[in-house]
Amino acid sequence: MNGDYIHQTGDGNAGKIVHSGTGDIVIGGGTGDRPKDVNAIIEEIKALRQHLDARDQEVVDASVEELASNPSPGRMRILLQQVAGIAAVVGEVGAPVVSAIKAVMGSL
Repeated sequence: MNGDYIHQTGDGNAGKIVHSGTGDIVIGGGTGDRPKDVNAIIEEIKALRQHLDARDQEVVDASVEELASNPSPGRMRILLQQVAGIAAVVGEVGAPVVSAIKAVMGSL
C-alpha cells in the first residue's frame, strides 16, 4: 500500500492506472464491445440496402461486415461516414440511417 485513496463510481472505471513502461495504456484489450447503437445502425443499413444500386450495395455490405467485426473507433467513424454519405444521396429513404449514424458519431 502506498497510501493512495481511490474512490470509483459509475460503469467502465479502470481504477488507478500506473504506467511504467513504453507504449499506450489500453484497457480491456483495446477492442471492447461495439456501441449498442451500432447494432441498430446495421439493421437500418440492411433495410436501406434494397434501395441502392449494385455498386452502393457492395460498399454498404463491406461496411456492415467491417462494422460487425468491432473496428477501432477511428475506423468505425470512417465506415459510418461512408455509409451516411450513401444514405444521404438516396434521399428520404436513407434518413433513418443518417439519423442513427449522427447519434453514434457523437460518442466516438
